[in-house]
Amino acid sequence: LALYTETNYMAICGRVPAFEKADRTITRLAQQAYAKKKRAAKEYRHRAIVWGVQSHYYMDFLVWLLNCWGIVPLTDMLSMVSTREIAETDTPENREAAYRATFDLSRDRWAFTFNIILDSLILRCYDDSAPEAVKRFASTIPAAEWEKMETPDFIGVNVYNGEEVDTEGKPAGRYAGFPLTANKWPVTPEVLHYAPLNLYRRYRLPMFITENGQSCNDRIFLDGKVHDPDRIDFLQRYLTELHKAVEEGAPLKGYMQWSFLDNFEWSDGYSERFGIIYVDYPTLRRIPKDSAVWYRQLIESNGSILFP
Repeated sequence: LALYTETNYMAICGRVPAFEKADRTITRLAQQAYAKKKRAAKEYRHRAIVWGVQSHYYMDFLVWLLNCWGIVPLTDMLSMVSTREIAETDTPENREAAYRATFDLSRDRWAFTFNIILDSLILRCYDDSAPEAVKRFASTIPAAEWEKMETPDFIGVNVYNGEEVDTEGKPAGRYAGFPLTANKWPVTPEVLHYAPLNLYRRYRLPMFITENGQSCNDRIFLDGKVHDPDRIDFLQRYLTELHKAVEEGAPLKGYMQWSFLDNFEWSDGYSERFGIIYVDYPTLRRIPKDSAVWYRQLIESNGSILFP
């Protein structure tokens, strides 16, 4: 947790290059972990550098790395899913194209995909779309070490939006004025329909949606309340699509709305508000937003208010 917090704090403040600092920290942990096993730290430092691609993954990577070394028994695995491919039209051909594009590591944003972690952890290999650097890395791992990795009990994924692709798996493009959240993320509810199905098809594990929500331009209105109809609309659309995934066989074990309170958001700090509870930062007063009332009703009805 300290590594995760420190790395991202530096990434936010720009005081020290996050990659360099995290590399030194991971190297030190690797050296300490393998001192007892008399392994060469240099080899594992190389692996840490290859995998330390994005600050979002440092905590996942560290848990994965220690699990590979037999130090931490792994019971779950959390991985970022901020952009996944979704079918432009709901046809079998388009669904298949979106599935292939979702797990295609040859694209220029391969480092921001969940399968860069999960393929190795669960499938014990990478497919032919993996970049050469990743293949070279994988080739250095002895077969015995692959077998040491424990299969997770479940997958936890953060899902916010997806990119529409055509029947060839190519970006379909978006019209001018496409719906966006306050922080300019696209609103694509269908991602909660397709992403769980695609994940289950590939990894055959139950899953939790560990983050889903939207940033809004929230403020205290003259009546003293915080009205956020766009967040309610967002959640209703996304949860309706998630219900479709469950109906089609996705083994969903839980859904976590992001977030309960307005909070410090990565590089955006306090400028983006994701909570269903408003935090007045000067006074730290908490004000339930309209979405909090709606979400309470959602829970009380066990989701039936999604289908009036």
